[in-house]
Amino acid sequence: MLRQGRATLHRERTATTTPSPVRASRPPLLPALRVPNYRKFLVGNGVHFLARIMDAAVMAWIILGFTDSPFLVALTFVARMAPMAFAGPFAGILADRMSRASVMRIARTVMIVNYLAMAALLATDFLSLWHLYTVIVIGGTAWTFDMAARRAMTPDLVDSRLLANAIALDVMVFTFMLMLGPIVAGALLPYVSSAGIFAMLALFVAASLVIIQGVDSDVEPTRRPTSNFMALLTDGFAFVRAHPPVAAALLVAVASEGFAFSFIPLVPIFATDILDVSATKLGILFSAEGFGAIAASLAVAILSQRTFNFGRLMLFGSGGAMLTGFALAFSPWYGLTFALLVVLGALGSLFFMMQSNLIFSLTPKESRGRIVGLQMLVIGTFPVGSLLVGILASLFSPQMAVATMSAIGAIFLVIVTVAFPVLLRCTTKTN
Repeated sequence: MLRQGRATLHRERTATTTPSPVRASRPPLLPALRVPNYRKFLVGNGVHFLARIMDAAVMAWIILGFTDSPFLVALTFVARMAPMAFAGPFAGILADRMSRASVMRIARTVMIVNYLAMAALLATDFLSLWHLYTVIVIGGTAWTFDMAARRAMTPDLVDSRLLANAIALDVMVFTFMLMLGPIVAGALLPYVSSAGIFAMLALFVAASLVIIQGVDSDVEPTRRPTSNFMALLTDGFAFVRAHPPVAAALLVAVASEGFAFSFIPLVPIFATDILDVSATKLGILFSAEGFGAIAASLAVAILSQRTFNFGRLMLFGSGGAMLTGFALAFSPWYGLTFALLVVLGALGSLFFMMQSNLIFSLTPKESRGRIVGLQMLVIGTFPVGSLLVGILASLFSPQMAVATMSAIGAIFLVIVTVAFPVLLRCTTKTN
């Protein structure tokens, strides 16, 4: 009896002194959204993205009605992208010399004035072709300065462990707006005048300024370089030469922007001349790349707490995009073409996210703007590649043009990989 009582007492003591196992809490899927200033930054930029993409759709519609020239419509794309090539490095330098939030505010204020000027020209019928291209170039230049400051500022707002998640969310929001913008613009055009739409775009950009107000309140001040612009530009190139992974990442971007993605403007030709599909199916084809990009960015955002080999994933995205382009050139079926465009969008998104993570992980805060500026200079090779693929398509055939550009890009990518083997070892643990 006494022995039973002691056993019962022992069990009671054990039950009261042994701690119950604590269940580990699951980390949030999108942890960057828990940072209030980054959340405001993302929402404000999303509104700005929508305005910029609607602007492209409405401007193309206006120029087509004004000139009835497909070539001049295509030229609007070149005019929008060209400022990245000539203004990108200087925009990056300014993002290092000034408060990045201030650069964004100035650039977006210029865009508001630009949209209001366009609305006034349309409302008064005082519009010439040179007005249209002037507005496009001014808008592209302002967008370039905003983009340099915005991209350089993203790592300022989140902890380094959350950077991959933040970049993936930014890509996801931009891609969503890239798909939504033309739909909204197309829905408004039958009911709202072009002047009214541009006035609305000015309000969108103003709203984005209000939303991002104070996002840099918690950003630690950094030492601002005081050298002149040329000295800082030289310093940026010197940094790239001294850091082979960054140099390799920029060269991979040349291969990707100039060759892997340059044939996208030929999608309408493939749809009409080769696949012989309706305008509705063409619109669906244009959305395919966006579906793939959103899926890839969402996957990276969810898996961002894991270890990534940024270099290998970047090469996989770029090389895979070139192989996909080669397959697209000879696709005889609509369904296969749609699937390949989805894959192309996913691989392009993966390439861009991994390249950004690799560059940001190796670049100090005070030099980040200059390196982003050089990255934008590289993005400026896209319209050059599009022009080349257009010339090849005119001389030979669209299939031959895409296959040739993809093959050249793949060879260039192999040369970069062999010349910079360190790229295969660029593993950075994000957590």
